[in-house]
Amino acid sequence: MSDPTNADGVPEPEATPPPVTPAPTPDFSAPPAVTPPIAPLGVRTVGKTRNPWGVWGLSIITLGIYYLYWYYKINSEVRDYDKSIEVDPAIATVAQFIPIASLISFWNCGGRINRTQQTAGSSERCSQLAGLLLMVFVLGTGIVYYQSQLNKVWDLHGNPEPGTAV
Repeated sequence: MSDPTNADGVPEPEATPPPVTPAPTPDFSAPPAVTPPIAPLGVRTVGKTRNPWGVWGLSIITLGIYYLYWYYKINSEVRDYDKSIEVDPAIATVAQFIPIASLISFWNCGGRINRTQQTAGSSERCSQLAGLLLMVFVLGTGIVYYQSQLNKVWDLHGNPEPGTAV
């Protein structure tokens, strides 16, 4: 056993345990504040999987109003998925009201979908020419083609809820 005195012959004070503080009582009256997680670099936001023929049909039934909504949404989804894609969805949508600009914008949209497929690592590639020809010459079915190509990208991520970061 050791001697409780130090080298000067003075007894060492006995160690006292730290005071015990009671655990806080949980407050069940208000839910805890939830902070959204911060997405690390390289995280992708997945867009919405839509029925391609449903988009086409709704565009016809609503006399093009749903088409404008859809066009805005897919441009924002590809921009959110791949941050290197620079597009202003509002300007792309407004371009749909200007005859030649609408064709150029639709062509560029196909390029953005193609780039999204490359970013996702998909073996599929969206053809801008096929989309434009279908849009102009086959009753606007370029919508069906572009949406089906986008759905293939979202399928690679297992189709989580729209806006989910993966």
